[in-house]
Amino acid sequence: MNVFAGKTGYIVWPQGDTGVHTCRVYDSLDEAESAARSKADFYHRPYEVRTAYESPARTIRIINPRRHQ
Repeated sequence: MNVFAGKTGYIVWPQGDTGVHTCRVYDSLDEAESAARSKADFYHRPYEVRTAYESPARTIRIINPRRHQ
């Protein structure tokens, strides 16, 4: 029995990274996208917004860093 059945949530993950991380689960997609945009700009690398309670996690959107001028 899946204890997460019916739950929705999103996590922000570095693209291509397969390591173990602790992460925050965001309730809304907008909130997760905003956090991914902030991290992508700060660390200058793409981040993925993934589903939190599915196995395997689905990638919803890839956020690329904005170019600094």
